[in-house]
Amino acid sequence: MERTSRGKIWAMILELFSHYIVWLIVAFVVFIWYFYPDFTQNLGQTILFSTPSIVLIFGLIIALAGIHWRTKSDETTGITQYDITLTKTDFYLVDLLIYFGALAMLVVSFFAKENGVDTIDLIHALLFFVFANWLKQIFYKKIPKC
Repeated sequence: MERTSRGKIWAMILELFSHYIVWLIVAFVVFIWYFYPDFTQNLGQTILFSTPSIVLIFGLIIALAGIHWRTKSDETTGITQYDITLTKTDFYLVDLLIYFGALAMLVVSFFAKENGVDTIDLIHALLFFVFANWLKQIFYKKIPKC
């Protein structure tokens, strides 16, 4: 870096950002919250309604990355096939998860909205139920019958 005044100012700005970035973010959030309360309220509502989607997407990404890393490490050791043991309790738990998942979607929308359950919520619960049962049938067909 140059030893001119411009280089010193640039070094000071970089030092400020690198060491005090958390405080700058807090100051920015307080500034927006104080001078633009409508913006923060709208942003809060947007984040509140999109949080389940964001959590599911990040969870899917983390799960897929973990599976990918595990299969890569297993392939290097020579493991290419897994043996899975399922009991009748596992089948019952899968059915309970499917039914209670669809019901939970309806119950949460009933308590979260002023109007209660809409047709969109019913469609979401129905899609969850159909796709979850479809996935269950795909895995059940892969299980050898003894």
